[in-house]
Amino acid sequence: MSSTEPNIETFKNQYDWFVAASTLDGQRQICTREDFQIVLREDILAGRLRAKDLVRVYKKKGGGWAESTSSLRDFAQQHSKLRAVYEPVWAHAITGCWWGVLAGIGLAMLNSIIIYSKTDPLVAILGASVLAHFIPRFGRNIAMVPFGLLGLMGKMAPVFGILTGMILFAILGAVSGMTIGGAIGWNWEDRLPRAPGAPVEAYVAIKSVVLPLLGSLLLWGVYILVLYPLAMHMAGSPLTFWRTPSQP
Repeated sequence: MSSTEPNIETFKNQYDWFVAASTLDGQRQICTREDFQIVLREDILAGRLRAKDLVRVYKKKGGGWAESTSSLRDFAQQHSKLRAVYEPVWAHAITGCWWGVLAGIGLAMLNSIIIYSKTDPLVAILGASVLAHFIPRFGRNIAMVPFGLLGLMGKMAPVFGILTGMILFAILGAVSGMTIGGAIGWNWEDRLPRAPGAPVEAYVAIKSVVLPLLGSLLLWGVYILVLYPLAMHMAGSPLTFWRTPSQP
């Protein structure tokens, strides 16, 4: 698969990243970022590409090109849709994990709005705008603006609290999402597309469902019983068993 072949050179003139692989029926697939997972996945499921077949990655670097070669199986580990045909249940668990992270961050922001709306409406209003991060294109450009404004106004405690909450809820969401994704993948295991000859996943129920579930129950228990009441107390809205006893 020489880089001097005309079609490779054509791709180099049009793209800054692409991959090439040769199928068992003698065809060569050259794919860009937009379609490589779809094209290679179809060839894997059809048996035209095997796990040991080589994939060459071309990446523009400065004024030249960097080329690397790896087995299809190793290459698939880095890309979710390709990994899913070799480890479908685990891939569902990982996908659920990332969705859980996003949901956790969103929930953290809503929680911060509820808490600070009682003590500092300005913090709640600015914090709410961070949710715009989830709006495509527009959101990412303004997501950090509220934190910068709060910092300039000397409200570092709310900034620290909101960021801490986002990290905490991202972790809670990750283990919860992994549990849900793993359970879905495990339940659908026999119906999920799998590469011909792909080995059965070892201990898939334990690592994709049981361990994430135990971790999720433990972390949520600590949060509900300890961390959330403490956060409410620090924000000025103490819960019953954190409230300072009233003086007679």
